[in-house]
Amino acid sequence: MLCGKHGVRLCTEVVKPRQHCLPTLTKKDGTLVTDWSWTCRTEGRSCWAKFHEFYQPHGLFNSYFYVDRVGKASKFSQCIYTSPLYQKKYTALGIEVKENKSGKGIGMGRINERDHVVPMKSDGNE
Repeated sequence: MLCGKHGVRLCTEVVKPRQHCLPTLTKKDGTLVTDWSWTCRTEGRSCWAKFHEFYQPHGLFNSYFYVDRVGKASKFSQCIYTSPLYQKKYTALGIEVKENKSGKGIGMGRINERDHVVPMKSDGNE
């Protein structure tokens, strides 16, 4: 589904909270992530509901949405890596965050999933 107000595309399937989903996330030191304060932990909600009830109110995404009808192109809302919620994700993954002169976290950009996602084990039925 497309939310034209916020410029995001989201599914309406009900999904489990991130800490109950695969693949498992690990910290930079290889231990499992235990801090899920940066995620919506509400059970039985769709991505659509989680975005509107948790992520958007916490400022995780900008509100930039652009449609070029002539060039038939669009630009959707983007994640704000310097948002307080994304900063919590860095901390949960054990990533040291650089700070600016005023002491605010400036973020590190998009997190490289190869460093933090435990590969799912094959059950031999591929």
